[in-house]
Amino acid sequence: MRPWLLALPAFGFCACEKDDTGDVGGALTGSLAFEDDASAEVNAEVAYGYSAGDQALLYFASNPGATCADVATFLGGDNEYDPTPLFSAGHCNLSAVIHGFDPAGVEFAGDELSTDVTWSLNCTIGEGVFQWEERGDDDGYYWTGRWWVGGPSAWSLAASGGDGAAFEADVEMNDYHGSYTEEFLNAGADGLVSGHVHPTWCGDLEGNPFF
Repeated sequence: MRPWLLALPAFGFCACEKDDTGDVGGALTGSLAFEDDASAEVNAEVAYGYSAGDQALLYFASNPGATCADVATFLGGDNEYDPTPLFSAGHCNLSAVIHGFDPAGVEFAGDELSTDVTWSLNCTIGEGVFQWEERGDDDGYYWTGRWWVGGPSAWSLAASGGDGAAFEADVEMNDYHGSYTEEFLNAGADGLVSGHVHPTWCGDLEGNPFF
């Protein structure tokens, strides 16, 4: 299993219009400063979401070319998928699986032990590319630079919509726990990530293993 699938289940305000490409006008902004002086930006160019029953999944990508199909294939665990269309070097992608979701609206706040929302941040530290590597049962594409996976230790989320339509989400988070998965090295981070966004409905996520 590739490292970005281990933890799956930052934003600046912008009253932006979305379209069917998932564009949110660069509304998700922030930065993470790691304990070892490394850093990564959050600047989600596109966002997608899906809901089924009382669960919802929101995904925010740093690459402006990311599509709904890219998100669904990536989260579906296809080892032959090259995730380059989803990521930008030196940036983090964010996902949130909301448990107890209601299209009319939900509000949660918590820490790393909370079970209302399962968060995942995947960060490409510095420069690099996704390169195919043969690792037995874990053959797949891996980032050639440093790769950090984690989640927020303090956060709040308000979300509504979905059920075939666009979502609306307000998020704020700071302080993070995680690790450089390729180095088996724990590393925390801090930095404010917050914003108001409208992820586009992504029907390709139907049947995703996270539901």
